[in-house]
Amino acid sequence: MKKVYRIKYGKSILFKPLLFLLIMPLLSWLIWSDRLDSIAIVATLALAYILPILYLNYQYWRNDVDQVVAVDSSQGLVEIQKGTQTFLFSIDEVVACDSVNVRPFQKIHREYSYLRIKTASDTFIITHFTIKPEELLSQLRIPYEDIEVFFPSLDYERLSPKQVKKNQAYVERKKREFFDRYSGFQNIELEEIVKNRGQYADYAVAAAYEILSSRKINPVNKAQA
Repeated sequence: MKKVYRIKYGKSILFKPLLFLLIMPLLSWLIWSDRLDSIAIVATLALAYILPILYLNYQYWRNDVDQVVAVDSSQGLVEIQKGTQTFLFSIDEVVACDSVNVRPFQKIHREYSYLRIKTASDTFIITHFTIKPEELLSQLRIPYEDIEVFFPSLDYERLSPKQVKKNQAYVERKKREFFDRYSGFQNIELEEIVKNRGQYADYAVAAAYEILSSRKINPVNKAQA
């Protein structure tokens, strides 16, 4: 069964912390109307508290606002629509997954958390503005690493050329594994894999395609039949 997740907050989430910034100096003025130095201290402390929250809200909202995540756990597929782009990958194609939260003893920013998912060529971030990481992980059922940080700003950890090359080597190795596994399959079984490519990892489909091609069978024509 496919489950679809999208951002749960409107643009107002960006400005709610400003109410606190306005209220605190106002209360200070009502209490210490003749002590401008005390009001200034309270206003400064309120600003220092609010600015990081404003920054996190903007980061999280900006990341999730045009993003829709669909998880089909029965098929092992994840589809992420990001603006006008659509990314489809199988759970088997995930090479790393990090659940980022603040440190356990930390009180501030505890509500902020996100999941960072890496495939061979892309990195995706899904914040708690869309779905809590633990809830999404229960759908994905993949190994992950808990990352504890002091300030949970979004870190995409963009792949370096070296990492891309390493991931591509991983995909090629997996393709070889599936090539060996599928070598004994009948043509009709391989054609079904190519035809239903959305249900299989890219390297599994590539292996089936390669075997059919080596047998002088056109997988594309068969898949379109």
